[in-house]
Amino acid sequence: MTPNSSNEPKNQLSYRGIPLDRLRAALDHQDLAVRRQAAEAWVALGEAVKEAFAEAVPAFVEALKDTDDFIRQRAGWVLCAIDPQTTAVVPTLIEGLADEDVEVRRDAAEFLGDVGPDAREAIPALGEALRDEDQQVRWQSALALGRIGPASPTVVPALVEALHDRDTSVRCQAALALGSMGPKAKAAVPALIDALEDGDGDTRREVARALGRIGPRARKALPALLARLADRNDFVRQEAVGAVGAIGPEAADVVPALTAALRDEVDFVRQRAASTLWKFDHQQAAVVVPVLIEVLEGTDEFGRWAAVDALGEIGPAASAATPALVEALQGPEDFLRHEAASALGCIGPAARAAVPALVAALQDKVDFVRQEAGEALQAIDPESARRAGIA
Repeated sequence: MTPNSSNEPKNQLSYRGIPLDRLRAALDHQDLAVRRQAAEAWVALGEAVKEAFAEAVPAFVEALKDTDDFIRQRAGWVLCAIDPQTTAVVPTLIEGLADEDVEVRRDAAEFLGDVGPDAREAIPALGEALRDEDQQVRWQSALALGRIGPASPTVVPALVEALHDRDTSVRCQAALALGSMGPKAKAAVPALIDALEDGDGDTRREVARALGRIGPRARKALPALLARLADRNDFVRQEAVGAVGAIGPEAADVVPALTAALRDEVDFVRQRAASTLWKFDHQQAAVVVPVLIEVLEGTDEFGRWAAVDALGEIGPAASAATPALVEALQGPEDFLRHEAASALGCIGPAARAAVPALVAALQDKVDFVRQEAGEALQAIDPESARRAGIA
């Protein structure tokens, strides 16, 4: 199903020889099969004729009211392809949230999320849809409210109510939506604190992440987040550490709790704890650098990347990590070699022992590794860089 070339003049665009004006008219044909074929044709045309779509918006808005769910769905897809932020479709989508057909309700919630902030008039209807009997409708409605944002004072309370949904995926999505609003979701903090006790690990993880995204305005959550540093779920502990870092060291027991988390059995949790502890107190470098070296020498891929990044951020105080960073620079992972070179450059002259490895890295098979090695060499030992031909 391939449209004619988009290089054709606009009035000559067609689909399999059928002019676009006829395709628009076919959306209102009395024969259901014709309407279906026309809707499918517009979906197939895709962004290749996006400019021509604009003229068809009214026809597609009407098609959203078609008695056939297939056509309503295709019409929604095409409208989002024309302009995801178009507001012409919003009133019809609001009606769709109350449709008897569950597929229509699901699609209406999804497309309202695609419209985003300009769909703010749909907030009351989406709030009602959070109580729909269908799990997917509720999930899509929570997602849509997060994308629309806190344009109304009713958004946060509606999502707070969804934190108690019987379905874990809806609770997760509600927490994620609240987190996407950042500090504007401050009113949800008490409910999110309670939700840290949710029996589902994925939900607790998203709740911790949401509190971190709310930031310092969620400082009342610090005691509950510190308690989650002992959560049985690895990812909850990681997000709890990250949230504590985003909120700030307001509580007196933050540093001791993070210090204890340095002994966590999971590398990426220890890395996050080390990075957060150093962020709060640069005098902790002597404590956190050995932990980051251990993570770098471990087997967790993402933990290793994050450890290298943290060592670079610490800078000269991380000079003890030079041998481990050199080993990473000589390893098989392109990205890790690049990051190791960058970290060594951030450590600067204190990483002078890495000069031979950096000179060798100037011959690396990957160009961005070679470039980073050259920049690191200049930062560590300008004379060695000059002798190696680095201007």
